[in-house]
Amino acid sequence: MGGAELAALLDVVGEVVGAALDPMLALVAAALESPLLPRQQDRLVAVRTAGTTLRATLEEMRAVARDVSPAADGTILLGGLVEALRSRSTARGRPAVVTVEDGTPDRLAADAVGLRSLLTLLMAEGGATLSLSVRPDALAGRAAETAELIIRRRGEPGLRALALAVARPLVQRLGGRIAEDGAGADAGERLTIRLPVRPVRSGPPAPPAALSVLLVEDNPIGRLVAAGFFKALGHAVTTAEDGAQGLTAATAGRFDLIVMDVQMPVMDGHEATRAIRALPGDAGRVPIVALTAGSVEEDDARCREAGMDDCLHKPLTMDRLRTTLDLLFPGRFPA
Repeated sequence: MGGAELAALLDVVGEVVGAALDPMLALVAAALESPLLPRQQDRLVAVRTAGTTLRATLEEMRAVARDVSPAADGTILLGGLVEALRSRSTARGRPAVVTVEDGTPDRLAADAVGLRSLLTLLMAEGGATLSLSVRPDALAGRAAETAELIIRRRGEPGLRALALAVARPLVQRLGGRIAEDGAGADAGERLTIRLPVRPVRSGPPAPPAALSVLLVEDNPIGRLVAAGFFKALGHAVTTAEDGAQGLTAATAGRFDLIVMDVQMPVMDGHEATRAIRALPGDAGRVPIVALTAGSVEEDDARCREAGMDDCLHKPLTMDRLRTTLDLLFPGRFPA
């Protein structure tokens, strides 16, 4: 199964399981509003916590399916992968600890979607650590090398078991092996994963390529701030003041990224995005990120339905922007 097929599968799995999980969480929330004995309330709170954690893990998997792509030459930059893992876990309030052994090549020939999916799945809960190294594979011969990933994680045992059950066939599809060293429910567990890779050793990396960004924002102050952030990161910015202007610009120009405000006159961001997605060729496939001041869950769902790839919630900050760019273009902007 290739990267594109795996991405599609993860997205479908997240949608199907989420459709069954959301009504259950709604029923639990309703039950918690009724008179309960303390023991009943504690049990329902535990169910809600497990369900919301699982929901977040599913969203991580779907985000991976949407966000991760290999480099143009079929390789993956380890620096970009590591920073994306750190950024996403920090944004969710559960920072991950990631260490890479000295001497590990910066670039590997590997399945970017599969590797990122695997790590995101197994490190979804808080307190996870990852150690990564690349060594010759004595079993496969001198020409082959193996990436060894050691993950130490804690958290709810049932969710850990579920993630591990999903991860095992994924590791097999990547041609690797996984071993579990359980240390008990309280102490957590250690997972050792070995995957075949081909290191790509080259000279110093080229400077990151600047993006051509179309910024569609009707508020002049918001437009000024967002454009300033992009320019400070070295990117070229074209601006439009409403969705109709944005659609015209997207039709006429070639952009790497479109940042689209949701609430705008003439044509709102959702309508403009649907129109852009209907354009032929590359113009209809450009990544689109929403700028929204609405509620996180409701706005995210509407933006995904309209065809947007991600959401940036106002007020926009440089850290949020960097995190989103790292996720949309992994490995393109090494630290």
